[in-house]
Amino acid sequence: MSTDLATDAVAPARVRSTGLDGIRGIAILLVVLSHSWALWDFAPLRHAAPLDGLFYAGNEAVTVFFVIGGFLITRSLLSRTADGGRVRFGWYVLERVARVGPQLYLLLIAVLVVHALHQDPYPLSNTLRSTAAIATHTWNWYLLDHPQHARPDLGALWYLSVSEQFIVALALLFAVVPRIDRRRLAWWVAALIVAVTIWRHHVLHHETVFRVSVRTTTRMDGLLYGTLVALLIDRVAHQLRPHAPRLASAGLVLLAATALSTGRWGDPSYYGWLGVLTCIGAAVFVLGLQLSPTEGPEAAVAAGSWGRRIVEWPPLVRLGRSSLAIYVWHYPVFWMVARKTQTWDWFPKSVLAYSIVAAIVLVTNRLVDAPTARLVAAIARRQRRPRRRHARISETVAGATG
Repeated sequence: MSTDLATDAVAPARVRSTGLDGIRGIAILLVVLSHSWALWDFAPLRHAAPLDGLFYAGNEAVTVFFVIGGFLITRSLLSRTADGGRVRFGWYVLERVARVGPQLYLLLIAVLVVHALHQDPYPLSNTLRSTAAIATHTWNWYLLDHPQHARPDLGALWYLSVSEQFIVALALLFAVVPRIDRRRLAWWVAALIVAVTIWRHHVLHHETVFRVSVRTTTRMDGLLYGTLVALLIDRVAHQLRPHAPRLASAGLVLLAATALSTGRWGDPSYYGWLGVLTCIGAAVFVLGLQLSPTEGPEAAVAAGSWGRRIVEWPPLVRLGRSSLAIYVWHYPVFWMVARKTQTWDWFPKSVLAYSIVAAIVLVTNRLVDAPTARLVAAIARRQRRPRRRHARISETVAGATG
């Protein structure tokens, strides 16, 4: 099972690409680097500008995940409602749990076991409330209301809560209004992007940066950008397809520029103009990548562009396909290793932490994700059979009465 972040397995085949996996691979590397402060001091990196920005670009990386997730989920929902189809909301939510849940709930079980063995310093009440909030995808709300009681080693999982909240809301919209007009919805999404940007600016100047960083209404703009691209891509395909490789490269350049700028400008700028540029860069990259020709001589030119060669580098693609597992496990492992190796030098400490994460990801991908993927695929095939049988009956009736 692919464990890339926020991907739906029923997305159209054209949407799934090694390029998207590759950009996820870059993003998860930046997330891991930005959280490595738990293992070693970042202060000396200030002398390595502008490369120091790569160690502070976790927010930019999460935005990339958001944009890609919003795009893929929206395309998946659009494909389900095409040709008279419907989104079965309950089944869709169960699919999401089956895709995100195995890694997440396995981590929560591990946290509870470690606590039972008296191997962590956090009170039982804090652990139980934190794991319950994470399990129900309300973790970012709990962080807002109870920052002093939330387990800090699980803090990074706020991303999954925001993502799942958005996905459930979008799936509910498509389930209730299956024939929704794409153009009208695109206008509403664009208006929401503007509203979120203005609201985030307001919150940033009246509350703490922490509250801006985990609030759903201030962090969902990346998901909205991805949704907007998904709604508009078919409309603009004819005009933009000749320029697709250049669009993808331009988006990649803009993302690199924002990541390198983070060390200089800091978090407040990210939640302002830097975050907007990151969303635009990710959206332009996704648009260009998805519009790149797949057949004919133009396809060879697109595949040979420097941007495509970077994001389709096999090691990055493999990282991207394991990005969910890496994201879920790396932060709590870093904290655990830091607690147990306080007298160690930063290098062996980091090697140990990265090795533990790699081992967990390899084992859980093989023993947890792959079997779950096969089970979900089998159930999905059974769910689709009645629809096909109904369609054949309808065609027979129509032919008999025509």
